[in-house]
Parts: sequence; C-alpha cells; structure tokens
Amino acid sequence: MIEHLRDKDLGTGLACRVPGLSESEYYAREKRPKSARRLRDEQLMPLIDQVHAQSGDTYGVRRITRAPKRRGVQVARCTVVRRR
Repeated sequence: MIEHLRDKDLGTGLACRVPGLSESEYYAREKRPKSARRLRDEQLMPLIDQVHAQSGDTYGVRRITRAPKRRGVQVARCTVVRRR
C-alpha cells in the first residue's frame, strides 16, 4: 500500500501516515527478510489462483483447499482465506 502511495509522488512520510506507521518502522520492515509464511504464501498463491480460475471462479475456500491436496500439495485453509 505504501509503495502504491509513494508511486503517486506523495512521499514516504505522508504515505506512512495513512496506515499509521512511522518512517523508521517502514524502512525497518523493508530491510527485514521475508518470513517463512510469506515465502510459502508466495509459492502457493499462484496455485490457489489457478484452482479458482479453473473452477470458473465458483470454488469457495473449502474446495480450493481440497484441490491442491489431490495434487499432493498441502494448503492450509487459513492460507486460502488470506487470498480470498
């Protein structure tokens, strides 16, 4: 979100005020390595999107969670919920 606001030439200070972050907190987060959860989510999100698209955008969380399991990929329900 902050990157989106910065792209509109609002500056980091103003962009950080919108979500209530300080500039130092924003830069500290930028330097921090990605967490294991975020890395796993980045791996799974294309698969979740693919399953949803193949269903004609009709599958809900329960079916989207089950479909990758049939392919041998474990996906937690909360991961699918974060995406939808």
